[in-house]
Amino acid sequence: YTLNYNGGNYQKWNVIQSGAGWANIQNVATGRYLDSNHNGNLYTLQANGGDFQKWRVEGLGNENFRLTNVATGKVLDSNQKILLYTT
Repeated sequence: YTLNYNGGNYQKWNVIQSGAGWANIQNVATGRYLDSNHNGNLYTLQANGGDFQKWRVEGLGNENFRLTNVATGKVLDSNQKILLYTT
């Protein structure tokens, strides 16, 4: 899901370049990797070396990037959905 920026480690990601034209995207707080599946669903998992955890990072200028999943060819996307949590 997506939230407004809050500065927390759950919103920070390490981009780990492979040198082979792709990168792994690792969450700072959990150590888990951005992962996908054939349906284009997105989640995080422990590192497994699979192509669903590999992302092509294309610089678009002005500090903008496009992330394309190696296994599916699908591009990371978001929407305006806002989730509300109560405790």
